[in-house]
Amino acid sequence: MGNTVRYKGFLYLFFALWGLLLLRLVKIQILDHEQYLKQAEKNYIKPLRVPPLRGKILDREGRVLADWKPIFRISVLGEKTTKEGLLELSRLLHVDIDPDTIIGRPGYIRIKDGASLEEVISVEEREDRFPWIVVSTIPTRRYLYDGAFFHLLGYTGEVSPSDLERDPNYRPGDIIGKSGVEKEYEEMLRGKPGYKFYSVDATGKIIETDPRPPILPVKGKDIVLTVDLGLQLYADSLFSDYRRGVAVALDPRNGDVLLFYSKPYADPNVLSMGISREEWKKLLERKDNPLLDRCIAGLYPPGSIFKLVTGAIALDLKLVRPHDRPVVCRGAYKMGNRLWRCWLPSGHGALDFYHAIEQSCDVYFYYLGQKIGLARFLKYVRNFGLQEKLGIDLPGEKGGFIPDMAWYEERYGKGRVPEGLVLNLAIGQGEILLTPLDLAFLTALISRDSTATPHILKANPEKLSWHRAPVEGSILEHIRRGMYLAVNGEEGTGVNAQIEGIEVAGKTGTAQNPHGKEHALFAAFAPYEDPQIAVVVIVENAGHGGSFAAPIAGKLIERYLKGKENAKK
Repeated sequence: MGNTVRYKGFLYLFFALWGLLLLRLVKIQILDHEQYLKQAEKNYIKPLRVPPLRGKILDREGRVLADWKPIFRISVLGEKTTKEGLLELSRLLHVDIDPDTIIGRPGYIRIKDGASLEEVISVEEREDRFPWIVVSTIPTRRYLYDGAFFHLLGYTGEVSPSDLERDPNYRPGDIIGKSGVEKEYEEMLRGKPGYKFYSVDATGKIIETDPRPPILPVKGKDIVLTVDLGLQLYADSLFSDYRRGVAVALDPRNGDVLLFYSKPYADPNVLSMGISREEWKKLLERKDNPLLDRCIAGLYPPGSIFKLVTGAIALDLKLVRPHDRPVVCRGAYKMGNRLWRCWLPSGHGALDFYHAIEQSCDVYFYYLGQKIGLARFLKYVRNFGLQEKLGIDLPGEKGGFIPDMAWYEERYGKGRVPEGLVLNLAIGQGEILLTPLDLAFLTALISRDSTATPHILKANPEKLSWHRAPVEGSILEHIRRGMYLAVNGEEGTGVNAQIEGIEVAGKTGTAQNPHGKEHALFAAFAPYEDPQIAVVVIVENAGHGGSFAAPIAGKLIERYLKGKENAKK
């Protein structure tokens, strides 16, 4: 009897254990099948992130400025790599690899972009030693015109730690816009990455490609800019004899940026492929500062171009009438115990408003500056808004520097600010500093009484932000007449900007430079009766604006306007 009971108990225990095991198998094989299948796949299916095609960048006529080209990318499966293998790979590919940052990391990690065909062959020939390597073809940015568009388009590069913190959609090794249009419109241009899947064995060797369908990347959007390709390249050729300079052109009718040129520049194709720390340091330490976007971040004394603002203030305050000849220029102007020299030692004689602009007479504008007075002058100048950023759709813009009385009082002491400072400011010298974009905007504003905020991306006209000049249109008409004489008058300082068949109005400038020879400046608009382009040219360390900047401006205006005429035929 006892044996029977024990036997039955053993059977009950046996069947209970089998029942539990069966239930466990049912749970694993049926109820939790999907969960364990995914976990098993994760153990051997490895995704490779596939970068998207970056959107093209086009000029105003749809001509390509930046697209892409295929390159080889070499990646390693971090969790399967070895220190010895990575060090050998480092020597083979001529790249610095820190094994400690790679070994054990999950997924594929980018080692080198732009590997040569010889390097790819060398890697694949050593497949037995590098089973954890994958070679893929990816698109990379290509800039068709090298440096001429560098400061406008910018360049791309690998995401930084701060980029990764700011946007969780990026992964290490992804490419992002670093400056210019590439940075400003990153969200539109970048697209969405895809994934390609590989089955790998225990060593990381690929045993099957596409064990599951790939997730295709989504191409970024193409964008159309306002700039003119031909005009930009022509500007580059006109600056071939000069080391540093700027040219900015706007369409005063809508704020389109037609030309955005800054020299010197770097090669965006080289930067986008990545350079060493030593090469980057050399670039940063270059005295000519090729990374500085002079168009929107270079600050210059406006020189005699600012006489147009001084004149507008004096006319608005009714301190002078256009046909008055309030002062005689004999080569100098006396205020207190000091003589302020005119650029023409022999003097200009007695001039009215128009001819004072034509001949850029310093004495005439010294007189107007004294009549306005320093405090009132500074207050009125700020009404033009040039001390603020204009709001162009590019990163890195600086506002101009226009001091106020509080700034001078802090520097000199309250009640001790020299009144004579206004004479220097009235002719565009001294502490006032503006960007070339500021000067182009001012020229556009004068040419048509109002203009839109400068912009790089082609915009819907209904969404433009408009600015009106802070003085009446009749006052601007007097200024425009003086600018017309500056180019077309018998004594005009800007005669070198004349164009056959096109009436140009402009103003020369020569800006003091504490570090060397003066900068040559010229601002102009055309055609005179219906302005379609406003341009500013600055040639650093060249000398007189009428001799060096004006000819370049004239040629740029001619190229643009006659190019439009030919396009209509």
